[in-house]
Amino acid sequence: MKTTLSAVSAALAMVLLSTLCALPASAGCAQFSVSHTHALMQQPSWDGQAQLLPASFTLVSSQDVDPIVGFWKVNLSVQGQVVDAAYAQWHSDGTEVMNSSRPAPTGNICLGVWKRVSGRTYKLNHFALSWNPDGSFQGPAQIQETVRLDHGGNSFSGSFALDQYDPNGNLLAHVEGDVAATRINLHTKLF
Repeated sequence: MKTTLSAVSAALAMVLLSTLCALPASAGCAQFSVSHTHALMQQPSWDGQAQLLPASFTLVSSQDVDPIVGFWKVNLSVQGQVVDAAYAQWHSDGTEVMNSSRPAPTGNICLGVWKRVSGRTYKLNHFALSWNPDGSFQGPAQIQETVRLDHGGNSFSGSFALDQYDPNGNLLAHVEGDVAATRINLHTKLF
């Protein structure tokens, strides 16, 4: 009985999900001249009739974006030797993604969060999952950076600390070094 009830519930959930996904959709472009625009948004109801609900859209101007936000070419070095060359994106919501030059099978993507701590100084805390060359899980890594954005907003530099852990949380390695980055824009050349 329990199995039949679970199967019926799952089937009803799938029918509901497919019905919601099949509702007509439309898209359009508009030009807004105010910072807050109110609109009506359709929400389906059980009887098939759409209900109009208030919706609010907020436009974000370039003046609202922190100057660290953007696409960066990043070098991490220890005693002058580059140990990682990466591409990173700092997002306006306080998150960051870095694509490391490490081989992809060993873990080359880090996800982080950042915050401006004062003036043009920022702290970044990001995490990666590291894998051994044989494909076994090495453990998580944490990289913390403190960087200062230059006055032109096109480069930053500072320090980093990397802690590599095993899967049980035991510290395997601690490395400290320097970080330097230059902004990538529409005119940046790869080489």
